[in-house]
Amino acid sequence: MEEKRERVLSEGKGRNKTILIAVAVVVIAGIGYLFVSGTLTQNSLLAGVSAHELEPMDYSGLRVDKQVVTPVENGDLVGVKISDLEAYRMVYFRYNNKPMLVYADQYGNIVASIAMCEPCRNEDAFFIQDNILVCGKCFTRWTLGNHQGISGGCMKYPPHIIEHTVSDGNVFMKKSDIDNWRPRV
Repeated sequence: MEEKRERVLSEGKGRNKTILIAVAVVVIAGIGYLFVSGTLTQNSLLAGVSAHELEPMDYSGLRVDKQVVTPVENGDLVGVKISDLEAYRMVYFRYNNKPMLVYADQYGNIVASIAMCEPCRNEDAFFIQDNILVCGKCFTRWTLGNHQGISGGCMKYPPHIIEHTVSDGNVFMKKSDIDNWRPRV
């Protein structure tokens, strides 16, 4: 009787391991497919923001200043033309008196954010240099994709990333997301 009980219990353990291994293989294969198909990139995992990709651009040894553009509005959305982003790589506009920055990182992922270094109150002097986002007032430096602080006095308060979508040749953000944003300091 004891032998039968142990045999039944050990058979259950084998099936549970098999099911767990099968689920793990399916999950890993699914993630692999997303990477291979281009739907998921390393940078979009880090930043949580890539709705569209442009051609990758190595900014090493380069300084890219923002270009002021006229925003595009569509109902409850506001944004910029993809063609402007492709031409300038970093564009700036104001919506309801809030400064907005949209750029393509070195991997080609689009990043949209409130253009403010909150502690020093810089709203318009941002640039990309050597694959880094730089505040032109205090010279704090953040990674391009997810705005992780690298150096400077304002590292803990990077420009706030805003979710975006790409539609009809434009990068759009919800007007309400911009309107509801408030400085943290």
